[in-house]
Amino acid sequence: MNKNYKVSFIFVSLLILSLLTACTSKDELTSAKQELEKLKSDYKTVSADLEKVKKTAAEFQQQNKDLTDQLDLYRENNSNGNAAETVSESAISNPVEKEYAENFVEINNLETKWHEDILYGNKVAGYTFDLKNKGKKDVEYLTVTVYFKDKSGSTIAEASLTPINPSGIFDNDPLKANYSWKMDTGIYYQAKDVSKEWVEGSAEAVITELRFVKE
Repeated sequence: MNKNYKVSFIFVSLLILSLLTACTSKDELTSAKQELEKLKSDYKTVSADLEKVKKTAAEFQQQNKDLTDQLDLYRENNSNGNAAETVSESAISNPVEKEYAENFVEINNLETKWHEDILYGNKVAGYTFDLKNKGKKDVEYLTVTVYFKDKSGSTIAEASLTPINPSGIFDNDPLKANYSWKMDTGIYYQAKDVSKEWVEGSAEAVITELRFVKE
């Protein structure tokens, strides 16, 4: 609330109160009370309007920050010329985090093949990959989705893994700027819904979720 308006409100309120005590007729007293109630109503209206303006200003400020960060990412990407593959079918809603996933986090050494399931004695599709954060932001949450394709190149199944997750089954550490994440040697993850139509090795891995560490 504007300081001058507060002072004016207090001054006018005191003035009306003094007039109330000086009123000599019932009509004058009623009129003075009505003026005071009107002033109170105006004060509440102005207060509400100011809160709306503050909220709108804060929203614009956040939007401006997001756009500025996004522009910085574009500039850095254009200067280093090392963009990763474009993220498709992404569920990332924040435009800055989406741009970061597309340009600064790499999925390396993707391997997809059939494995023998020792427990059930059948074949199951498995996958492994590594991650590299080439940007300047720390990532606290990241999901990779692997899409399995048939001989025509059509996607017939998918499997998702969230190796960077503060509440997950891994070490729970963020993927810091310039850091890498690798699966343990000899470990692979199963994609149980992959049918025999899949062509072994025909797959694509993309980042479908990403969230920065809050600063």
